[in-house]
Amino acid sequence: MRKQIFDVFDKLEMEARDKLNTRFEQLMGGINKDVKSCEAAIGSVDASVLKLKEENELQLFVNVKKDCKTSLEKSKNAVEKIATRAGTENIEFKPDDSIVEWVSKLTSFGQFEHEVSIFTGIFFGKYDLDQKNDTEKENYVFNSLLNLPSGFTVASDWNNKRLKILDKNYSLRSHCDTPGMPYSLCMISPELIAVSLRDEKIIQFVSVDGGGKMKLDKKLKLDEFCRGLAYKENQLYVACGGGEGEIHGQLRVYSLNGSLLRVYKEDIQGKPFFAHPTNVLVNDEGTKFHVLDLKRGVVTITSDGRLVSVYKDTSVASPLGLAMDCR
Repeated sequence: MRKQIFDVFDKLEMEARDKLNTRFEQLMGGINKDVKSCEAAIGSVDASVLKLKEENELQLFVNVKKDCKTSLEKSKNAVEKIATRAGTENIEFKPDDSIVEWVSKLTSFGQFEHEVSIFTGIFFGKYDLDQKNDTEKENYVFNSLLNLPSGFTVASDWNNKRLKILDKNYSLRSHCDTPGMPYSLCMISPELIAVSLRDEKIIQFVSVDGGGKMKLDKKLKLDEFCRGLAYKENQLYVACGGGEGEIHGQLRVYSLNGSLLRVYKEDIQGKPFFAHPTNVLVNDEGTKFHVLDLKRGVVTITSDGRLVSVYKDTSVASPLGLAMDCR
């Protein structure tokens, strides 16, 4: 691991040196050009000075009127051009302080196998989510589940284009049809949730009353295909792109009125964070984003745009969601 880390730093150092040499050659090319301009101007002035020694008064007048004036104008223009570039030849390198900051926050090189958390699930039961008036009864796809503080659970029924709500006993209470196939859910407040309609490029808000009744509210029209959703402190995090014919995968941040606030798509070296992002979680502090990517696994980045980690379990195929244990 140490060698791999040093190899990365050696590569970064070499790339920085290459950029330095390129910039130096560009500056030296400009300086050499300026030197030649000065030499040409000096030569022109010297030639004009020699012509001032002409004994013929008429010829002397012509020399002063024509040659000397032209030489002075050329010299003045050369000096003015050089003066406009003076002071711009500096080469200044600003190191990325976030590298040291990130390394200093590491607590270990990894984990021992006996330290890895193992979660044990308890099976409570199996509950039906089908309804008599469902148009698609053969291929149910539930992309997302959302637990509300009231005890209700909302499920997104993809093929039937509807949201279904279950009570505390997991009995189907009601449903709400959506203007497209619902992909992901997130809670804005106990009475308001958001659902992404991927193919329609819409974020649809849905109100939920105390009795579990759902009603379509306002919606945001985006300009890209949208999948995973998360909400934190008046900001909506949306996983966009990555599919066939779509933009490259990215995490977008919107205000609740639809204003695009920020886009996370690549690290400081210009390397893409994501390939096909589908779901997103935000930690309690709002400082880290965990993005599920169908091709890369779970990608974790910071709010200031730094890559923290990439984790992929090859035994997991086509994951459809993320959950956090609040740690």
